[in-house]
Amino acid sequence: MSNCPNCGEKLHLWNLKAECPSCGANIPNHAWEERLEEDALAREEAFFKMHSNLNKLKFATVGNLIRILRFAFAFLPIIGYVLPLCNYNLVVDGETVIDEKGISVISLFTKESLKIGKLFKDGIDFNNHLPLLVLAASLLFGVIAFFLIPILFKKPKQPVTLIAHIISLGLYASNLFIFPAKLIFTADTTNGSIVGSGSICFGLYIGIALFAIALILDIIVLAKPLKENDGKYVPSREKDELQYEYALSIGAIEAEEVKENG
Repeated sequence: MSNCPNCGEKLHLWNLKAECPSCGANIPNHAWEERLEEDALAREEAFFKMHSNLNKLKFATVGNLIRILRFAFAFLPIIGYVLPLCNYNLVVDGETVIDEKGISVISLFTKESLKIGKLFKDGIDFNNHLPLLVLAASLLFGVIAFFLIPILFKKPKQPVTLIAHIISLGLYASNLFIFPAKLIFTADTTNGSIVGSGSICFGLYIGIALFAIALILDIIVLAKPLKENDGKYVPSREKDELQYEYALSIGAIEAEEVKENG
């Protein structure tokens, strides 16, 4: 049961006619002009919010040259994981077990001698597999930093991306010290000896440089002051008069501002 929208009379299940039995008002068509206007206003509000968010997203990612470079270099450090990171040679009792050149993250899945599957099958040894774990952690923070740029588009001055890049760069660069410590060793056992040797490849240095550039661009973006209209949606009266009128009605823009923006 409901009430008549015109007089408030209580309607019952047996009131099947379109007209109210008390005042005679046509219930389905009651105040249809007002309801139509409300629907149109809700439509313009929804479109205005959508366009505003799209403009903010566009500005946060490719709003100017610095932001375009920052967005690109937030992705480019991933190249540092697929380039050669190190060479590794392992000799057990005088027999070469591993002799790999130009090892990258991809090599851990394609080189049989590196046995990445065994790492997960037998459990992770935090000591012996420290370089791999550090690389994985740095890659994770690097990917997070990249996606934070569009995710935080409503807050373009947030330092979260910079923090993620600092962590990622620190973890990645630490392999300059971890690789030699873990790859180069000599161990004597009851059955013989184990000798590990290795060297760092150019890919690690390129990755560090790319991460450093991304970090510097993050700092520049944070330091650069925002202009009043950066990321702001200013509808054109010629292209969309309804959006223009709605923006004016809620005070989102002023007539002078529209003239300045063409």
